[in-house]
Amino acid sequence: MKAPEKRKPPAKQPEEETTREKILEAARREFVERGYDGARVQRIAELSGANKAMIYYYFSSKRNLYRLVFKRTFLKNLQKISEITQRDEPVEQKLRSVVAFYIEIFGGDPEFVRLVLRELAGDAAVIREIMTEVRREPALRDFPGTVFEKVFKQGVRESR
Repeated sequence: MKAPEKRKPPAKQPEEETTREKILEAARREFVERGYDGARVQRIAELSGANKAMIYYYFSSKRNLYRLVFKRTFLKNLQKISEITQRDEPVEQKLRSVVAFYIEIFGGDPEFVRLVLRELAGDAAVIREIMTEVRREPALRDFPGTVFEKVFKQGVRESR
């Protein structure tokens, strides 16, 4: 007797992806503006054009939605800084690039800054969870503490 075939979950339809992305964008705006505690799922539903049931269908809880919004925003920036530190270029240029990137984040992405500062002002549990996950990813394992250390070690090697 043959074992029953495992069925793959149905592929997400384009409309389903669009709805999910609209919810994520609305949630990002809500969390940036009001923080986790002040954010309301009802407002996220209104901003996204979805209903609360749809939000819970996709994300199961406000905490999961917040965690995903935060992780996507945070990882986007960690990946950019990782790319800079892994470039094959002189240490001076790498340091300039790292500093320019941080200036760009803090000056050009105030929503990211607000999101991170709100998280740090609270218990920072989501940052800790995400950093634990990030350290499992080989390309991002050394973050955030060793970004400059890696560049400085390269400078020491190059100066010998």
